[in-house]
Amino acid sequence: MGVRADFDIAWEIATNTRYFQKLRFGPTGDRYPHPTEKPFLDDKGQPTDAGIHAMRPNPRWFQQRVDVAVRAAYDADLIADLILCGPDTADSRSTLRSKEADVQAWLKYIAARYGSYPNVWLCLCNEYDIKSLKYTSAEIVRFGQILKGYLPYPTPLSVHASPYPDGNKRDPKVKNPPAWSVELDRSPPWNDHQILQRKLRTIASAVDII
Repeated sequence: MGVRADFDIAWEIATNTRYFQKLRFGPTGDRYPHPTEKPFLDDKGQPTDAGIHAMRPNPRWFQQRVDVAVRAAYDADLIADLILCGPDTADSRSTLRSKEADVQAWLKYIAARYGSYPNVWLCLCNEYDIKSLKYTSAEIVRFGQILKGYLPYPTPLSVHASPYPDGNKRDPKVKNPPAWSVELDRSPPWNDHQILQRKLRTIASAVDII
């Protein structure tokens, strides 16, 4: 991307459209949290990166940062794939770790705020089964069913797992282990697509998989 002296979210999003059709990002503080602006408010009303307070979103953060990114992506015909839990820090990965009612409040908030954008996709968690904090497949299914119940439109919804779910990496006899856990396939169904993580290094191997 180009370089600007000032930070402009809408400009950053628009510049990404030169190279990408979809941009994945978290509405939380993520690996490099902002030093002063925070996505949530703690029980004393102070800004915080800790996702266990996701039931109290900071309006300033969402109005001036996430809303701007999602709207700019919409204007540029760019998919905004929101990672609701994670990807990389304990704070950002704790949005699904609090009490059930609080998790539901977070998922409901996201559905209400972004569920009407036709360019928004939702990813419950990034590498939910290998990074700390970890989540079980049963938890992911429950969260997915809750979130789907709040979505007013068929917003694309899934979760990002490790490249080798269900322990298949430990079995040398399995040449191409599935990149999607069957434990996530439950009734009523909650996801409309599968996210498969398998980094392919050559065009030939990519063609074989496709």
